[in-house]
Amino acid sequence: MSKTKKIFSLLLTFGLLFTLNNGAYAAEVNKLKASKKIQSEFDISNAEADYYAEIEEMVSQLEQEGIVIDLDDESIQEISDKEVVKDPKKFKSKIKNKDKAALKKGMNSFKHVIEGRKEIDDFVKENPDASNYTIKYPDGTEITSNFEYIPLDEEQTEKVVQNAQPWNKSVKEGAYPVPEYNKNYAMRYEWQFKTALGLGKVSVSGNGFVSTNNSTNKRDYSASLTGITGGESYAGVITTTNPTNVADITYAAPLNKSGVHEAQGWHQVGMQVSGTFSAEYLGLSVSVNGGGYWTQYAIIKLTSDGIGSKWAATLQ
Repeated sequence: MSKTKKIFSLLLTFGLLFTLNNGAYAAEVNKLKASKKIQSEFDISNAEADYYAEIEEMVSQLEQEGIVIDLDDESIQEISDKEVVKDPKKFKSKIKNKDKAALKKGMNSFKHVIEGRKEIDDFVKENPDASNYTIKYPDGTEITSNFEYIPLDEEQTEKVVQNAQPWNKSVKEGAYPVPEYNKNYAMRYEWQFKTALGLGKVSVSGNGFVSTNNSTNKRDYSASLTGITGGESYAGVITTTNPTNVADITYAAPLNKSGVHEAQGWHQVGMQVSGTFSAEYLGLSVSVNGGGYWTQYAIIKLTSDGIGSKWAATLQ
């Protein structure tokens, strides 16, 4: 080989190595950015944020390559709860290595998120005064719910009735008296879940005001709930679609023979599972043509006599 060819060959080799190293460096930078973003949006550790960033990277690569992992195969026996509890790190390592038994277990965890109403109902009955809680399942799935009143200054007067509630499954997660009448409060509710494959969060806020209407009789009180806003975050195999803020009933009139009136508002968002996982058994109609999803709601209500409440709901 001539000296010129040797130099040219060396240049090509150096260029290829530089390109590969540069690409690997860019991938690491992107993963670090994703990890920091996830940690800023969810209350999790650095290690957990790194893990979900890796899951996002894995899903992105599968989607780019057009690979669909079929989890409906009955021959795939998902990992047991006992195995997950015994060695959660090994379980997550298997997920990152695309082990189908681990992925099937991870996908099945979303059933707790969508259907886990009985556990929430039981928790509320056992802890009627709780406004913040976390439910943990044997497979590592967690559902967290937080509610708070934030004092504000401005008054609310808007009186509008809009839409009817669309969800078909809901649970009331406690009732909380307004701290003070004739004073405006921001009512904020946040619902969050964590599974081995994804994170999701939906929140809703509204300005609540209970007026005594210059009376000492609660039957004369009224309430308003305006300025409904919300937000959502996601990570892992989850993305979100079609977020909407709805001010359903912004005015709760004084009591009458029909009982207590409620003002109500919510934030709704589609929680979408990556189409790279085919799993009809979940009931989410997951397919490569767009992924399956359910609609998640975070709801706040305020009665005419000053009781605020939070609700979680789903629509499939």
